[in-house]
Amino acid sequence: LRRQVTAWLLLVVTVALLVYAGAVYVSLRQILWHELDERLHNDIATLEGLLQPFWTALGPQPNASSALDDDDYRWMEVWSPDGRRLFATPVAEAGRIALLTAAPYDRVLSLATVNGTVRVKEESGHIAGHPVIVRAVTSEVRVEQELAEFLWFAGLAIPFVAVCSVLGGHW
Repeated sequence: LRRQVTAWLLLVVTVALLVYAGAVYVSLRQILWHELDERLHNDIATLEGLLQPFWTALGPQPNASSALDDDDYRWMEVWSPDGRRLFATPVAEAGRIALLTAAPYDRVLSLATVNGTVRVKEESGHIAGHPVIVRAVTSEVRVEQELAEFLWFAGLAIPFVAVCSVLGGHW
């Protein structure tokens, strides 16, 4: 009877921990993606504000890139509604993504590139009263690393907690 109770305890505790870890993983995943998308949205709003003084009816002035810091890391582009690229940050100029050649529209997507997976957010907006579409791109490495760390930790913690529970129950 003691062995049967111990075996059932091991099964119940392990299943409960796996269900709990799965729920936490799903929640963590949603939170991390939401935060990444929110950061891209904030980058888009910041760029629109920075470019405002350098914008004319025809688009950006030639010195519009001076609105950005020299060490600005953001991959961003500004497009006209008719599909003309009006502005690109130096990072976007240097690291063109072949899958992003068409004019953007409101959407969020993930793309696999040779340098890893990137998150792309495209939003309609206005700069100096003129309609534009802004595209922001960032790496998904941080999200992938945090999810992998959680799985690694859960993979160690679940067996440890299950064994401790079974030993305590058996004793």
